[in-house]
Parts: sequence; C-alpha cells; structure tokens
Amino acid sequence: MTIRTTVVACLGLAVAGCASVTPDGGFSDVRDLVQKRADLKLQWNRNTEDDKAAEKAVAGLLAKPLTAAAAVQVGLLNNRGLQAMYAEVGVSQADMVQAGMLSNPVFTGDWVRSSDGYHIEESLTFNFMSLLLLPMRKKMAAAQFEHVKAKVAFAIVDFVADTKAAYYRAVAARQTVAFMERAATSAEAAAELAQRQREAGALGSRELARQVAFSAETQTQLTRARQSAVAERERLLRQLGLAVSARLLLPDRLPGPGQGRWTSQEVESAALDQRLDIEAAKRDLDVAGQAAGITNITRFVNIQAIGVVQIRESGQAARTGPMAEVELPIFDWGSAKTARAQTFIREAQDRLVDTVVRVRSEVRDRLADVETMGEVLKRQQALILPMRERIVKETQLLYNGMLEGVYTLLSDYRDGVMAGRDLIDAQRDTWLATVQLERAAGGRLPPLAAAAAPASGSSLPGAEPAPGGSLRESSPEPLTGNSP
Repeated sequence: MTIRTTVVACLGLAVAGCASVTPDGGFSDVRDLVQKRADLKLQWNRNTEDDKAAEKAVAGLLAKPLTAAAAVQVGLLNNRGLQAMYAEVGVSQADMVQAGMLSNPVFTGDWVRSSDGYHIEESLTFNFMSLLLLPMRKKMAAAQFEHVKAKVAFAIVDFVADTKAAYYRAVAARQTVAFMERAATSAEAAAELAQRQREAGALGSRELARQVAFSAETQTQLTRARQSAVAERERLLRQLGLAVSARLLLPDRLPGPGQGRWTSQEVESAALDQRLDIEAAKRDLDVAGQAAGITNITRFVNIQAIGVVQIRESGQAARTGPMAEVELPIFDWGSAKTARAQTFIREAQDRLVDTVVRVRSEVRDRLADVETMGEVLKRQQALILPMRERIVKETQLLYNGMLEGVYTLLSDYRDGVMAGRDLIDAQRDTWLATVQLERAAGGRLPPLAAAAAPASGSSLPGAEPAPGGSLRESSPEPLTGNSP
C-alpha cells in the first residue's frame, strides 16, 4: 500500500463519518421542551428576520399595562443573559458533531542528507482507536447534548418563575404605595383637625401629640413603601432586560387568584413528567455509562495509530510497509480507570434518585405553602378587614357622641391600616406561593379541581385565569369611617 493509497482511504473514512451543525444549533429542541411545559415563545437572537418580529412583539407588549404572562414573554425575548445561555446549546451541538468526526491522519517525515547520500523516511498514520470508538463517542456526545438541552430548558423554566415572582412583587409594591398614600392623607387631615381642636381648647396636648405622631409614622411607612416599589420595579426591569423604566407599565393592583385546589398526587405526577432536572440527571447517567464502555474497550487494547511507512536511501529501491503504535499494558492495567468509571455511574444513579426524592418533597412543601396562603388570604378578605372597618366606623360614631376618646379611635384606625396592608401582602404571597408551586412542578400545573365558592367573595389560590376570564380584584380601600 502506497502513501497515496492510504490518503485516499483515510479521506473516504472521514467523509463517511462526517456530520454537520444544524443552522439553529439545536435550539429548536430546547424550544420544544419548554413549549411542552408552558405556552411560551422562545427566540434566539441571531440577527434574523424572526429577531425583528420578536422586537416588534416586545414593543407591542410594553405599550400597555403588563400581565404576568406578558412580562414573562418580554423577558424570554429580551433578556440578554438568557440569550447568552442559549449559546450553550450551540456549543454542545458542535461538540457532538466533532465527536462524530474521525481524527485527521498524521504525516511524519525524516529527511537526512550526507556526503554519502541521503536517507528519507516518510510515514502516514491514522488514530485507529478513534475509528473503533467512533460509535460510542457519538452516543456519549449525543447524551451530553441532551443533557445540555435539558439543563438550558430547566433554566428557562426557572427564569419564568423568577419573572412572575418579580412581577407580582412589583405590582403589590405599587398597590401598597397607593393604599398608604390614602392612609397618609387621612392621617394628615386628622392631625390638622386635632391641631384646630387643641387651639380651641377641646383637645389635650397628649392627644394632639398622638395624632401628630400617627401622621408622621404613616408618612414614614409611605416613604418606605415608595422605596420598596422603586426597588421591586428595578428588579423587574432587570429581569425583563429593559434599560428604560419609562417603558414599563404596570397595573394598579394584583389580580385575584382563581378558585380551586390541587392534590399532592396530581402535582407530584406532573413534576415527575415535566421536571427537566430529572431529565438532566437521566442524561448524566447515560453519559457515565457510555464513558465506562469506552474505558473498558481501551483498558487492555489501545492501538494508538496504524499507517504506512516508506523508506528511501541512496542507491536502493524504496521500501514501503505497514506500521503501528500500540500501548502495552505493562505498568497500567486500567484498573483505576475502570473503578473511576464505575464510581461515576454509581454517583449518577444516586444523584438521579436524590433528584426524584427532592422533587417530590419540594412539590409537597410548595403545595402546603399555597394552601396556607390561601387560607390566610381568605381570612383576611372575609373576616379581618371587614371587621376592622366595622370597628372603625362604630368607634367613629362613639367618638362623635363623646362616648369614646381619641386614643381609642386612633388605635382602631391604626389597626385598620395595618389590616389593609396585610391583605395586599396576603394577595402577593398567595401568587408567589403559586409561582413556586409551578416551579416545583416544572411547568404547567394540572387543572384545578372544582371547589365550592368561598364565603364573602373571597378567593382560594390557583392559577391565573385565562385571558378573557373573570378576574376578581380584591384590594383594600381607605377605611370608610371619617378621620378621627
């Protein structure tokens, strides 16, 4: 066999093992994984016509007050950190394609010239093990590619949950500011009235001091609420990848949660089907198994290279023959490599089992949070806030009839303000608990089981109603009694 013949043979093998990178870098597979778990549109920005359409979609969503779903969609299309993570899929696909290619042949030459003549030795070798292990290397790279796709899709599901949480916090903070502004206005008016009563001799100095202190405390709470609203808004802006705060329009209040409840069995089953960290753990186990197979093959027989060598010397005919480079297992019999590979398999198995156990526990934990916050919200809506408003009204009447002192009225009014803030917090926490349950389920939650309508129009926690559905927005209004 001549060197030319060997080159032609190697080229044939290379063409046979050649693969190509797809235009989207495997991103369409990630899109499919996510869309099976949520109705979301993903776009990898690579300066295409689709990217221009995505920019128009983002502008359209930002032109009106955001819903939670719209906020998620803006973040998915606009957050550059998320876009950068998509590149991991393209890199992994390139690695998979590379793993399916044969090693290039290696040409070696030795040319020696002296007064007696010349000595030329040329060889062309090819890594034989790369050909022998090519199918297993391709399988291992494919498993690694699937692992990366699952990991990126899992990060997208996490991003969705983080965006929803940021949205609900921002809207709740905005709603709290509006409520505290009304409370501060009432407290300021009460302080002015108390000052006039003091000047007329109808109010003692201690009672006046209480009114002024309450007004100042309410103003302080309003200042803190405004600072919190700015911080939550900026957090949402970062999540959405927006640099100009004026582009962000938020509704005035939180939507009311839907009615119904889930069972632990339903959500756990959904999580085991949807959780992509479980899928990634399965792929890790597959990769470890493929790597162990390669280790077993190369433990005793490791032919580094085979090829052909040609020697030419002065006055002699050229000599051509085969050559091989073989690693001899004299000192290293591969036992350590085999033990290492088996350990990786056991580690991957244990991590898979641990992930499943953790997911099931996380679902039960998050479901308990949803149920607890639902009960808190129901109690706030149906009992606590209405009773606080009633107390203030009745105390106001007694105060006007000079049957109660201003201190009692002030204390009742303060409790009413706190009850209003607590209701907003309960609404926010109910939505946040639902978001965390969605995260634990790995995407879509099962349909809500039917539940009897709660008393006094209160709502149990659940999924956000579909567009066009009825939303009951329950938010505290200023206390109806006249200011003290």
